[in-house]
Parts: sequence; C-alpha cells; structure tokens
Amino acid sequence: MPTKRFYHESMYQFDQAQPSYWEATAGAPLPDWPALTGDQSCEVAVIGGGFTGMSTALHLARDHGSNVRVLEAGHIGWGASGRNGGFCSVGGTHMSVKRQLRKYGKKQTYDFYQSQIDSIALCKQLIEAEDMDFKPLGHGEWIVAESQSHFKRLCIEAEEMSAHTPIKPVMLSQQEFARAGYEAPHQHGAMLVGPAFGLHPLRYIKGLAKAAAKYGADISPNSEVLRWEKHNGKHRLECANGTLTADKLVVACNGFMPEHLSPALHAYTLPLQSVLNVTRPLTDAELAEYPWHDNCPAINSPHVYVYYRLLPDNRIMIGGRGDTVGHPDGARKTSANIHATFSRLWPKWSHVEFEYSWRGLICFSQNLKPSVSQLPSDKSVYLGFGYHGGGVACATWVGQQLAISINSEKTIEQSHMPAIYKGMPPRFPIPALRKALGRVGLEYYLTLDKLNK
Repeated sequence: MPTKRFYHESMYQFDQAQPSYWEATAGAPLPDWPALTGDQSCEVAVIGGGFTGMSTALHLARDHGSNVRVLEAGHIGWGASGRNGGFCSVGGTHMSVKRQLRKYGKKQTYDFYQSQIDSIALCKQLIEAEDMDFKPLGHGEWIVAESQSHFKRLCIEAEEMSAHTPIKPVMLSQQEFARAGYEAPHQHGAMLVGPAFGLHPLRYIKGLAKAAAKYGADISPNSEVLRWEKHNGKHRLECANGTLTADKLVVACNGFMPEHLSPALHAYTLPLQSVLNVTRPLTDAELAEYPWHDNCPAINSPHVYVYYRLLPDNRIMIGGRGDTVGHPDGARKTSANIHATFSRLWPKWSHVEFEYSWRGLICFSQNLKPSVSQLPSDKSVYLGFGYHGGGVACATWVGQQLAISINSEKTIEQSHMPAIYKGMPPRFPIPALRKALGRVGLEYYLTLDKLNK
C-alpha cells in the first residue's frame, strides 16, 4: 500500500485555498459547518465533498430520506470541483464515438450520449431549483479547428456523432465562426456541441452543498479521513478529531483518490495536472482586436488541447496540462508556457497579464471511461470517478445514479445505466510508473497534434 501522495505534498495542503479567480469571486460564504468531532454514525458516509460526493448526498437526502454525512478534507470547493474551468458540457470519457460503437454497440453508445444530455439538464435544473447565485453562460461548447485539416476531421466527427448519438453538432466555417464566436488568426472554423454552458464552479459546488444540507445531509469540512477500517460489517472512518461509523461508504475523490487509505483503492487512477489562468479585465479597445460574440466555453487542438472562456467581467480564462511532479516551480513554468500559447492564439493580446494562476487534478483511467462501481471485494463501498477532464455535468449525474443504486436492492451492474459507466477500470499494471506513463502519453499526443496541423 502506498504511503506517499501521488504528487508533491504542495498539491495536498487541505488547509490552504487555491489562489484562483473562483476563490476571489466565491460569493456569499457557506454556513460555518464544523469539522467532524466525537464518535458519530450514519447510514451512508461520503468521502469527498466535490460534485460527485455532494450530488450523491443531495440526492440521497432529498429523494430517499437517507441519513448521510459528507467528509471533505478541506473547505467545500477545495478540490477539483472548486478550481476547474467551469465547462458544463458533454464529457466523462476519452473514447471516441467510433470506439464506443465497436466496444458497446449502437444502443449503448446512444444511451451514453443521452445520459450526457441528461446530466447537463440536471445541472441546470439544480441551479434553477436551488436559486444558486450565478447564471449559466453560453449555448454550447466550441471545438475550434486549428487548421484546415483539423476542420475536416471535425466534420467527420460531427457526421459520426449525428449518425449515432442524440447530439447533433453544428459546423461553422472560418467566416461563420468569426461572426458567431470570435475572430482570430488561429481559428479555421469550429464545431458547436450542445447542450453545454459555462458556470462558476465554486459557486456551483457551494450551491450543491447548501441544497444537500437543506434536505438533511450532514456536512463536515476540514475532516480528512486518516484511517479506514471495517469492524462488524460497518465502516469506521477516523479523522483528526472524530470518528464516523457507517453502513455504506461512497468514495468520491476522482483525481484526489486517497490510495493511502486502502490497497483496495490503489492504482485505478492516473491523476493529471491542469493549470488554469485568468487575465486582467480586457479593455473595450482590446476586445475589439478580436471581436468575441458569446460566452460559450471553447477548446482547441485535437488531443492535448487548451480550453478557454470569455468571463462576464471581460477576462479570458485559459487552461492546459501541467507537469508530472506537482512542485510549485513546475506550476509557474506551466503558467508561463500557457501564456506563450495565449500569445500565439491572440498575438495582439500578448501584453495582457495573467492576474490569477492555479492548478488542480483531473482523473484518467486505463480504459478512458468513467466508473460508477462497487468494490469487487466489498459491495457496500461505492465509487464514482474517472471523468477525464469533463466532470462538471457527468459527476453531478453520477452522484444521482449512485444515490439511486445505494437506495436500491440491485447492484450497479444490474442497474439501467449505460454500460460504459459500469464497473471498476483495470488497475495500472505497474503503479509506480504511472507518472512516466502520463509523461509519455502527453508527448505522444503533442506530437500527433503537431503532425496533424
């Protein structure tokens, strides 16, 4: 069993907030929920207060009347759910439509993409029903072509998606995208994939937490689980100042999977770093250099993409992959590299500074698909993870599905979820080499992108 964290310890300072734009604009504070103290008990314990865990708690408490408690190592929104790009869009897997068709067949592929549409609708419904203090922005996600050859490949991808899924992408030429999206020298047209929108991720997870508490879930921030044991059929979770005993356990940590708690959690995930940056507000004159017509989130490049959004206060958010060590020096270097990319994409904005820079972890699995599962060795332990950088909507939906499964007499394998979600992924065969695998994979896809431009 591993005794060290996957990355440098600076990635796991639960008592410190990330210096993010989202933290600086977090809105009204949450109630002062205390950390876990004393000896407590509940029906369902949830490790991880992000989108998956909080959605699970919300749906268990609201829809099933369960006695549930969430244990979050930091403040609510400390993890990836409070520091991502805020893309509420189709995601969760890096498997292409063609590959899904080969592995799962037509119906299961169609059903998976329908679940993605449902997940985005679920997010919007929760935002509206719980009166969260932000507005969804945009009407889809732009996949921006960086070359004419990339645009041609996007056209093929759009045809495949239209033929085999309920999603019907819209292709826009370079001139059409300049009128509908933005105009810049690197763009050669775009594919609009809907439904999708941008959101404020920290305000969203805070909204989920307030809703979960309103319906009766107990929430314990600043309660890192230090030890997990099982006695007499019950899970015993030990934190710094208290213990929690539960009949069922949900592990909802994604890229921050606590592998050190048990060999049963070890080597299912490959956490990868993302580094995000936000500029100062652009002036009207600067915005006129590259007219930007909407607030839709956008990505570019076929494989190792950068992702970006125009924020409501005329800032640009842009993010990309980080290093494989996690030291703060690497984060600063990556931020500088992303600024170089920003300057290449929009050369007339090369003088615009980044005012915020922060980092987080996304979660890959060996089979490139999300996992909604129970431990093979203990069916009372549920997991939801593996969103491959597209977890805002998918994780919210997975939380809802976990709640349904926990309340049901059926196992997850017997549920009506699309097949792509079901079961644990294979373990990485040589866990110690996962960082090297991530580095090699990154270089491989970077090379593909360069050759395909």
